[in-house]
Amino acid sequence: MNISYLKALKVLNLIEKKKVVNITCLLIIIIIAIAIIETTVISSIYPLIEYLYDQESLIKYQAIFTQLTNFEIEYKDFPVYFFFTVATLFLVSAILQISSLYLSSKLKEEIAFSLKNKSLSQYFLKKMSFYDKNEVGDLTQRLLIHPTYCGEIVFFLLSAIKELFIILTIYIFLLFLSVKYTIILTFIFFIVSLITYKFGKKFVIVKANQRNTGQEKLFAVTNIILSAMKIIRIYRKKNYFINLYLKHSSVFKNRAVYLQTITQLPAIFIRFVSLSTLIILIYYITSKTNLEPAFYGVYFAAVYKINSSFGSFNNAILATNNVIPSFNIMKNEILGEIIEESTNQKRVTKIYDFEKQINFKKIIFNHEDVKIPTLRIKNLIIKKGNIIGLIGDSGSGKSTLLDILAGLKVPTNMQANIDGIKDVNDNEVNFCNITYSNQNQYIFPGSIKQNITIFDKNENENKLNEVINICMLKELFKSKTLSLKSKIYDKGNNLSGGQIQRIGLARTLYMESKIIFLDEALSNVETTTEKQIISNIFKFVKKYNKTLIMVSHNLDFLKKVDKIIKIEDGINSNKKI
Repeated sequence: MNISYLKALKVLNLIEKKKVVNITCLLIIIIIAIAIIETTVISSIYPLIEYLYDQESLIKYQAIFTQLTNFEIEYKDFPVYFFFTVATLFLVSAILQISSLYLSSKLKEEIAFSLKNKSLSQYFLKKMSFYDKNEVGDLTQRLLIHPTYCGEIVFFLLSAIKELFIILTIYIFLLFLSVKYTIILTFIFFIVSLITYKFGKKFVIVKANQRNTGQEKLFAVTNIILSAMKIIRIYRKKNYFINLYLKHSSVFKNRAVYLQTITQLPAIFIRFVSLSTLIILIYYITSKTNLEPAFYGVYFAAVYKINSSFGSFNNAILATNNVIPSFNIMKNEILGEIIEESTNQKRVTKIYDFEKQINFKKIIFNHEDVKIPTLRIKNLIIKKGNIIGLIGDSGSGKSTLLDILAGLKVPTNMQANIDGIKDVNDNEVNFCNITYSNQNQYIFPGSIKQNITIFDKNENENKLNEVINICMLKELFKSKTLSLKSKIYDKGNNLSGGQIQRIGLARTLYMESKIIFLDEALSNVETTTEKQIISNIFKFVKKYNKTLIMVSHNLDFLKKVDKIIKIEDGINSNKKI
């Protein structure tokens, strides 16, 4: 078997082996049993054909049975037992085939299930820049489609192993019948298989990669359409996006059809050549030799079964080629970069567990492939319990700075003094104890209460009521069209922008944290209500000695802050109040 297929089995290194080892062991036992029974069934054809010509022919088999078992059966009853045994073998073979199919499918799904879970766990550990670089449609495909294909690698390889066991056991039986004719068939099988394998592998892998590329583009376009449906309809771009979808869907369809077709062609070719050769060989045996009809009947049945199994074996190998590109994607793009939390926890400082102040001596940030830094922050001091106003023109870097301070973006270079700890860099800090709210709040399908508590099963009712009052959500409930138990549509489509922001802000305040970041968190809220909510937030922050860094389009809030930080062209200036 080609080394690439053995490499594909490394997919087992990406999962919890304990979950599959028992299934695999049982499956191997069943596969061996199937191979033995299939060979036994074919060998039983010999006495069956003899019996058709001479009903006394089973006497010698009765003698063998008696000698092996020391159990005597009258000859008149022996044919009944013999035919019943053969029928039972067919039944047992069918049951084992079903069992092997079930266990192979179970193993495939266990692998896919484990890879999906592991991939999702890794996604939660990825840096946020990973999501900036990748489209949602592509990530969805990697998370849901490629793990399934990886499971199919093992499924197809096990199918190939099963057929290979059957081929080997029947091949040994054929050698027992005739070494000469079996070697002739072996040579023909080898030449034909080598040709079809080289041809099939080359084209299947190329077309499988093309199919995967087409599928990625189709997922990406689908995600764009569903995410931007409102804009597409408002700007009457329906036809453009329908055509774009049809274009990529058509490309994927054609590539999938072509791939499925060429995957089957080698097996069809093998069957044609081998069966044609077998028919010629049978003609030669029957016309040039004096062998019994039972011999060439059994020989034909055995070769036919080998031919069928060999076709299935070839299909399984080519099908493996079909899905190996998905294994490479999982291994190299998703699981190749295994991100682990620092094992040396003593060196990691929880940056916002400070007692007095943090001085960010330096924060440098470059966007990828851009040489000039977007941010060049020096001596940014955050004192515990302070309310800090972050101001600057649009595009000056305010949101980028907040993303860095919240741990959502990784700076090119960062140094900070945290209380008595000097020159801590970004590799030595843990951005915990923070909550963050911006103008684009995500709303989960569920109730308003579940969105505020993030599905907390043991919610704090006092804290819940407090943040509801701070964000003036009770005003929303007066109309009785909304309540804490009201179900929200996907992405909050049954709410206004201001309502979504107030629910998101309530969620931010509900979560226990020592520092809060607000980036235009109330930009869609009516001005009078916004001012009252901001006043409530300031009281909340002072009450619990929290630290707040806030960006707002309404600059009236600056009158009540402890400090103003102005960002201009990526550079900060500090102003005390």
